[in-house]
Amino acid sequence: MESTDHSSAAPDVPAAGMSAPASRRRLYESLRGCAAAWRARARGRRMLAQLDEHMLRDIGIDPARAWLETGKWFWQP
Repeated sequence: MESTDHSSAAPDVPAAGMSAPASRRRLYESLRGCAAAWRARARGRRMLAQLDEHMLRDIGIDPARAWLETGKWFWQP
């Protein structure tokens, strides 16, 4: 005899009571924000890498610190 009790199955309910499209929209907005932050971080590091030692000291950044920062991947804070 097969059991037809499906009470242990997870209900098909969107997270936190949101509708599926709203939940998806929040996910896309979050991903878009993350991608924008990564692009900005990568752009800032490229610009920092172009500065010479004199310019770095003018803006108060130690050249060794700048070298460490520009060596990071875009996803690393």
